Amino acid sequence: MTISAGFSARTKGSGGCSPTMFERRCDQTGEISIQHGRTLIRTLRKRYGGNFARGCADDEELRYVLHKLDERSLGKLIRDHQARTLEKACSA
Repeated sequence: MTISAGFSARTKGSGGCSPTMFERRCDQTGEISIQHGRTLIRTLRKRYGGNFARGCADDEELRYVLHKLDERSLGKLIRDHQARTLEKACSA
């Protein structure tokens, strides 16, 4: 099964996550990609700091780097997406 943000579902036990946790994370990143994918990393660093999306250029769009974000950066996005405050961060 392929998820819209370029993720593919894993079988149980891979990566240390249950399929339910993995699918939930993929669903959320897919929503983030669709809703905020055109946001530049530079914009998100204004809110989350210079270490956000380490290794990504300021002018890259979120939709192209979501799959390679570190756990901490991705966690911040998901937390704000769930809290419905990511829109504000993306428009800063």
